[in-house]
Amino acid sequence: MRTLYACDDSALTSLLSFTPKHIASAQVDVLTLDDFVRSQAVDRIDLIKIDVEGYELNVLRGAKESLERFRPSIILEVNSITSRAAGFELSQLFDLLRSHRYQFFVYRRRSWTPVGSELPTQEDIWAQPEERVGRVDKP
Repeated sequence: MRTLYACDDSALTSLLSFTPKHIASAQVDVLTLDDFVRSQAVDRIDLIKIDVEGYELNVLRGAKESLERFRPSIILEVNSITSRAAGFELSQLFDLLRSHRYQFFVYRRRSWTPVGSELPTQEDIWAQPEERVGRVDKP
């Protein structure tokens, strides 16, 4: 069980309290993606969408087996403010995905652009398994 924190801006609801406006609102069960995949005998994952206000690294750590087995595309909202409040730097998140052989793209000027050495700090990222880059249409 984990505490879910809410505030007047519902977009900031999180399992982490990172603003003075957060108030504990409920106790919720938390299950890793890998545990869910095993318990439900999931045999295919094509896309994972992650928008969890500072809990991104935890989600990805709990999905390591699924990332290797299914090689899904990932749409991920990143924000350096919430990641720091959660106790990690965005570089750790990108390093974890790189260790699973993912490449990154951002949506700018109406097209998906590869991320270079300068990592995004607050936007949506498309992470694609490197073996599929260039072989599928971008979202």
